[in-house]
Amino acid sequence: RSSDLGLVVYLRFNAIYTDARKVPLVDFFVTGGFAFLWLVAAAAWGKGLMDVKSATRPSSIINAMSLCQEKLVACTAGATPSMGLANISVLFGFLNFLLWAGNLWFVYKETAWHKQPSSKENAVERGEEEERQ
Repeated sequence: RSSDLGLVVYLRFNAIYTDARKVPLVDFFVTGGFAFLWLVAAAAWGKGLMDVKSATRPSSIINAMSLCQEKLVACTAGATPSMGLANISVLFGFLNFLLWAGNLWFVYKETAWHKQPSSKENAVERGEEEERQ
């Protein structure tokens, strides 16, 4: 739904977007903010997943259980839990960051930092306009 809203804003209000100098800058900073948030979220999820893997490793569980520390008790490790899909989710988090970061280039091209002054303004700067008069 948010992508639909973004598409409507860019298509419907394109004239406002291109005429106003501050709107592309705000868009650039918002996009940069989302890219940064995706990076932080993916890194946090990756760290959290590493902690979950460490905590659910069978040897860690056996060492944490006081019952298994008694002399007459023999605890054996079960199967190691599968974390393949969780690993893929972390990968997709970083890929989403790359998408947002790559999108920054296209948003940057709409800002005043990238756009060159029009040819009439260039002519005035070079003094060509004054010579014609």
